[in-house]
Amino acid sequence: MRHVWSLIAGVVIAPLAWFLIAFGQDAMTRGQSLNDFKGDFIIGGLLVVGVGLLLGLLSSLRTSPVGALLASLLYLGGSLFALFARQDALKVFSQEVKIGDYTPNLADPLNSSILAVVGGMLLIAVFSPARWRGAPSETSVDEWSPPPPPAPWEPPSPAGVGPMTESGDTKPF
Repeated sequence: MRHVWSLIAGVVIAPLAWFLIAFGQDAMTRGQSLNDFKGDFIIGGLLVVGVGLLLGLLSSLRTSPVGALLASLLYLGGSLFALFARQDALKVFSQEVKIGDYTPNLADPLNSSILAVVGGMLLIAVFSPARWRGAPSETSVDEWSPPPPPAPWEPPSPAGVGPMTESGDTKPF
């Protein structure tokens, strides 16, 4: 079941993160000038940082790695498509969406190669051995327990005779 939830998270988060990265880059570009930074730059920067935290959460949780794998394949596939077939990739991904005063272009994260970097990071997170293990069961949890008490000490018997043997005889020390 953890694979299903991770897959759903990857299907929802990966395209949403792509769009939010494009929106944040557009806001940062609009708000940046040589003399000062406007509020748009700060909003765009905070948006990109928030997306980074969201993708970091997807890649570092100890759930199934399927969601991170799906997102990394989407990002790396789009980046490779843009690398080897630039004109075709721009036809497919160059979509401008108007939101208020902003018009982010979905091809901007491909042009700046940020999706290639994020896709590579998500792919490395998939190969963590701890991600493929299931959650520990309650029976396998090792709780601390005190060491067993030491064996009782028996004082030597008088006359230097030790404990009895199997035949009933006593052995001297």
